Amino acid sequence: MVDVNGQDIIKGIIKALNNEFGKNYTYYINDIPQGFEEPSFYVRLLDSNFNLICANRYLRKNIFIIRYFPKSELEPQQEINAILDRLYPTLEYIYMGKDLIRGTNMEANIVDNILHLQIHYDFFVIRPIQRGPLMQKLIQKQKVK
Repeated sequence: MVDVNGQDIIKGIIKALNNEFGKNYTYYINDIPQGFEEPSFYVRLLDSNFNLICANRYLRKNIFIIRYFPKSELEPQQEINAILDRLYPTLEYIYMGKDLIRGTNMEANIVDNILHLQIHYDFFVIRPIQRGPLMQKLIQKQKVK
């Protein structure tokens, strides 16, 4: 895994949401336009870091926020609870390109009748080692005293 970026994970999240909830929902990435449609999901990379672990092995940690805006004005809490029960298993495993990754540390809260779900997608990245030119000949001389 060398060519990985946050957008690959966002595409995987949107695909998983679309597979579970279908076309009756609107999906927004990074920005919410004015006058957006409800019910809708909003997906954004909240925080990311990239740390060297050993040699050419790096740990990439990503925190995403998924917001759900309910359609119901009379019973938004019930709608949010039903959606949340479906979100946990849907987002636990997603595809990042051809690779399957696992979401961890899922935390949800509801503010002003909007569901906010934070989820971590952490994975290792192995970068190829850049090698210098090899020596053509090695001449060794030794003497015994």
